[in-house]
Amino acid sequence: MAGAASVSATVDRNQITPGESVNLQVSIQDGQGSVDVSAIQDFKVLSRGTNTSVKIINGQTSREVIYNYTLMPLKEGRLQIPSLPVRMDDQTLHTRAIVIQVAQDPNERADTRDVFIEAQLSRDNPFVGEQLTYTFRLFNAVQIANALFQPPAFVGFTAQELEKRNNYRRVINGREYAVAEVIYILIPLASGSQAIEPAILQCDVVRTRRPSNRPRSFFDDRFFGRTQLEPRVLRTEPIPLKIRSLPENETPVSFSGLVFTFDLTAQIEPTTLNVGDSATLTLTLQGSGNIMDAQLPDIELPETFKVYKDTPEAQITAGRTGYRGKKIFRAAIVPIQA
Repeated sequence: MAGAASVSATVDRNQITPGESVNLQVSIQDGQGSVDVSAIQDFKVLSRGTNTSVKIINGQTSREVIYNYTLMPLKEGRLQIPSLPVRMDDQTLHTRAIVIQVAQDPNERADTRDVFIEAQLSRDNPFVGEQLTYTFRLFNAVQIANALFQPPAFVGFTAQELEKRNNYRRVINGREYAVAEVIYILIPLASGSQAIEPAILQCDVVRTRRPSNRPRSFFDDRFFGRTQLEPRVLRTEPIPLKIRSLPENETPVSFSGLVFTFDLTAQIEPTTLNVGDSATLTLTLQGSGNIMDAQLPDIELPETFKVYKDTPEAQITAGRTGYRGKKIFRAAIVPIQA
């Protein structure tokens, strides 16, 4: 029927490798509606916005709305994009199902790709509370644009990104890559088997069209259309790790909660004073690890002293090896009898 709404779904390819993605377009002709993609279970779905176009041919007006999605496979094999419902005011139309084959390409190696990413942990069996570093790297041998980095959620960890992101160049099997590096410091909160979720990078690869000897019209002149953007969605592999429980504390002293390498010193000044005067007790904790979690140790004194605690002073930096620095605790010690 002329003017009746219709919907369709198309993809840019039907065969991909696990590290690649599929671009899905859902088109609504001569109508308005919303697309429900919740039925897609074999892929992670990222929305890339909508496009609208209006055409007038022989006095007849047609309108098309295109919903754009990027799909990343969650597994290998024969995967399906199911029939998707498109809800309109008075009806619901459905697209046709699409089959995507996801299989490894044994001929593809990381150092032959134009753009690829990787992620790694400094160790895969830390103790609870022990710091480790997560490093994400982007390698590109061609120009890219519109890069959008989505880090993992780091569920079960405290995470802090280092402010300084590193950029350098590396030659891999004779090919030079620009490398962008992002580092996070992680501290596991509980023992057991965990996994760092994949990191995702969306970007456009800038392609330059090669000139042709064929005759060109004005709009095909060398000043027009010399470049095109090729969208890419990349993701890292999940990283499994085993987080170990802390050893049993066999000493009468309660565990401080600190894990890694620390040194504790104490001094008091003056050591001779009158009743009612105060001396300053200074405890300095320094080293590397979760030093920000340090609390003032218990100060055991006779009842003939009053203790007044000051706010701790922290001098902590975050670097490629984790947290490092010192925390200073001060307390006023006041004798109430000689």
